[in-house]
Amino acid sequence: MKTIALITGATKGIGLETARQLGKQGVTVLVGARDPAKGEAAAAELKKDGIDAHSLEIDVTDEASIKRAAAVVEKEFGQLDILINNAGVMLHDADQKSGERPVGEGGGKRGAGAESKKK
Repeated sequence: MKTIALITGATKGIGLETARQLGKQGVTVLVGARDPAKGEAAAAELKKDGIDAHSLEIDVTDEASIKRAAAVVEKEFGQLDILINNAGVMLHDADQKSGERPVGEGGGKRGAGAESKKK
C-alpha cells in the first residue's frame, strides 16, 4: 500500500518543495490549495519530475472545505498517512496599523537598532 501525504499550502515555496521531497521518496502527494488552478499547476510541475501528485482543493479556514477534502481523500485514496499543515493564515485586526500590534502579531520592532522603551 502506498503512503499518502497531504501538504496544505503546497502551491509554492516550502510547501511545494516539501511535496517534491516526499514525492521523490515514493510518497503519493496531495497538493492542498485554495485555488484549484494553482493546485493543478503545482501538481503538473511535480508530475514532470515523475512524482505521483494530485491537486486537492482545501481552505484550512473553512470547515466545509476541510470536510469536502477529507471525503475526497477517503473516496479516492482510502487513507491519509501524512498531514503537513503548511498553509499560512493571517489573523489580524484590520483597524490596527502594523506598528500598533503586539510583536507576536506582526507589529513592533526588535533586534539591531530597536529602541528600548524601558523607563
